[in-house]
Amino acid sequence: MSIVETKLLSFFEHNQKASLKELQVKFSIEDKEELEVLDKNLKTLEIKGLLYKNKEGNYILMSKKENIFYGKVCLSSNKKELIVKNDKNEEVHIYKNEHKSLLPGDIVTLNNLKVDGKGNVFGSLDKILKRKKEQISCEVILKDGKPSLTACNSKFNNEIKIDNKDLENYGIGTILLVKLTNDTSKEVDGVLVKEIGHKNDPDLDEKTILYDHGFECEFSEKYLRELKKIPSCVNSEKAIKEGRKDLRNKKIFTIDGADTKDIDDSICLEKLPNDNYKLYVNIADVSYYIKENSVIDNEAKERATSQYLNDTVNPMFHPKISNGICSLHPNVDRLTLTCEMIINKNGEVVNYDIYESIINSKKKMTYEDVNKILRDNVNVDGYEEFKEDLEEMNRLSQILEKAKEKRGYINFNKSEIKASGIGENIKFNSRKQEDAEKIIENFMLLANETIAKHAFYLGLPFLYRIHEAPDEDKIQGFLDLLENIGYDCKRCKNVNMNTYIQNITKMISQNEKNDQILSELLLMSTMKKAKYSNLNQKHFGLALKHYTHFTSPIRRYIDLEVHRLIKLYKNFVFVDYDELEKKLKQISNHCTERSIEAEKAEREAKEMRMAEFLETKIGMEFEATITYISQTSVKIRTKEGFEGTIEIKDLKEDDFVYYPNLSCLIGQRNNIMYKIGSNLKVKVKCASKKNRSIKFTTGEVLEKKQSKIKKLKKS
Repeated sequence: MSIVETKLLSFFEHNQKASLKELQVKFSIEDKEELEVLDKNLKTLEIKGLLYKNKEGNYILMSKKENIFYGKVCLSSNKKELIVKNDKNEEVHIYKNEHKSLLPGDIVTLNNLKVDGKGNVFGSLDKILKRKKEQISCEVILKDGKPSLTACNSKFNNEIKIDNKDLENYGIGTILLVKLTNDTSKEVDGVLVKEIGHKNDPDLDEKTILYDHGFECEFSEKYLRELKKIPSCVNSEKAIKEGRKDLRNKKIFTIDGADTKDIDDSICLEKLPNDNYKLYVNIADVSYYIKENSVIDNEAKERATSQYLNDTVNPMFHPKISNGICSLHPNVDRLTLTCEMIINKNGEVVNYDIYESIINSKKKMTYEDVNKILRDNVNVDGYEEFKEDLEEMNRLSQILEKAKEKRGYINFNKSEIKASGIGENIKFNSRKQEDAEKIIENFMLLANETIAKHAFYLGLPFLYRIHEAPDEDKIQGFLDLLENIGYDCKRCKNVNMNTYIQNITKMISQNEKNDQILSELLLMSTMKKAKYSNLNQKHFGLALKHYTHFTSPIRRYIDLEVHRLIKLYKNFVFVDYDELEKKLKQISNHCTERSIEAEKAEREAKEMRMAEFLETKIGMEFEATITYISQTSVKIRTKEGFEGTIEIKDLKEDDFVYYPNLSCLIGQRNNIMYKIGSNLKVKVKCASKKNRSIKFTTGEVLEKKQSKIKKLKKS
């Protein structure tokens, strides 16, 4: 909470109410910017549910306001109506057909609270304080013979109202972008922004998801005009005259996915006479071409990251930049920022240098080909002269892997499923991390750490990637769950230490059947989200005291800004450090929020394709594993990676009772027990591409657990 917010709350504790003008006088505010800050803080406190603004424009403490309920809009347990929940888990029902434009995640206040005969509390919508989504993609449909708008990607069947005159110009099936309003006094729910396309257009599904998550999919006219000034090839002579180090004779190459076009990083390794290694990590120098506060820069900052939805990419920069002049393609000169590191046999960086460079990559390698060489010891055409380099890189990577483990690095064993195609042509591919992927990951981690250490010891404003330690009670809860499903967990005083959690992941990994599921559950249920910050803090998951993002400036805005800071301090340019600190705080908060939203969009896109694929596979049977159990349903994942739920009423083999303390279901007739990790056969009951949902029923029982059932029931 900011200092201004704290002062405001203290004021209202001793005063009944006050308007913005009265507060302006009270705090002697004359400056326009200061007044805007005050107004912004008042609105923030209202969104947090601490203040309430009445119709007269006066603010009052929410705790002193009667017959008002503050909370977040959610779907009810039966998924058929909207309710509002507060942080105490209290809930109020919204009257049916009232403000259908509300979406799950909106923050609202309700008034006119009344209790019905069944003890349920109902309320009328008072105010929409904050929309979960500021904009939403909608499809033009025909309703009662008239054009109407419905949300494209909603789990709740929302009708969105805009001015009828705007709607008359578009045909059925047209997809429109609508900016939602917070004004509950008007008939309209939003304002038309633009036409996105038609529902049958290619990549339209991914576009609607991106727009729903606040990302732009097109570049402005001003942007495109400015783009014309960006060169298509490197002026090598000029680069050398400007003082760049010439690395074009070095054996530099790239390793990426086969379909990668935006190549940020390249590597080169030399073995020194004293058995140390010299590692060159060369990163595309995007900052050379993209000037701060230019139109291109500002649009990239707003996006903050590229988004990778299934087999489509929504790039942070136009392809002329991301796939062109900045991408480290083979056999062409490219401008880079190099982190050159001397590494000893223990994987420690004993010396380093950071400088502007020019490179000429000798080959674009793929993970698949490099893994064939390192894993299968086969010869791959075109890689003959690089085989020894790759083997040496693998040896260094293994040294770095051991150093990571020694310091407490936590490996969550994440695997990635990628969807490609649409409809009947959808394919799902799983990608595991092998030696080639580990080489790039370990080399990039080391470069990011080295850059962060360098900046930290300079003592100047910088951007860091941080990860806070998990809460101890969440770890204890996860350990309880592990014990309930049969694991023997030795407890210690500090269960949230790196080494302790590292040992837990090792124990989990010994059971190959449940390894992936339990690792993900540990990650999702206990770990905090990594984020960007202008303050240096430990990165818990990586077990590093200093860490940043330096290696992907084509795809992440933070990395671009890190490059600028490195150059700024290298050239001893005078800046107002207080102003710079404020700016970096804003950038880190914005980029954190946008990267989280990009992850959500990418996850939603994958769920959409899975549901679309199974829409035509009703009744198909799969082998699956239980990943989570609640009082009303069971979450499962099939061997193919499809994720969905089974409602407990659809578990036909027995009459199941949920035992929360044991995290399991126990059948009352046949003594069948289901717990996390249990295997079962499932059939597709229904699937909805629009709702991103898949529901299953059970098929043949694969696993029965009958031992200790009576004892468990008594528990």
